[in-house]
Amino acid sequence: MKHNHKITTCLLGLMLAASGCGRLGLGPGPSMERYANERYQTAMRLMDAGRFELAKEEFTVAEKSALSPELRQSAKDGRLKAEAIIEAKR
Repeated sequence: MKHNHKITTCLLGLMLAASGCGRLGLGPGPSMERYANERYQTAMRLMDAGRFELAKEEFTVAEKSALSPELRQSAKDGRLKAEAIIEAKR
């Protein structure tokens, strides 16, 4: 009987976690595009600050999560620029 209780508790926890994930609003749609745009803006600030490795990571996240082709291309361009700067500094 205790074993069934553990399974039920585990399933309940998974269901709550899954329902919480949907509330983050990171599925396809405006909130995902907003998230991608925020990552892109963060990457731009990091570039201005000379933090090229971190900027590259943020551009990559923006590129992979962007829904619009324009933002995806801008993020890709930013990532490539950051990579070029990193490579030039080596």
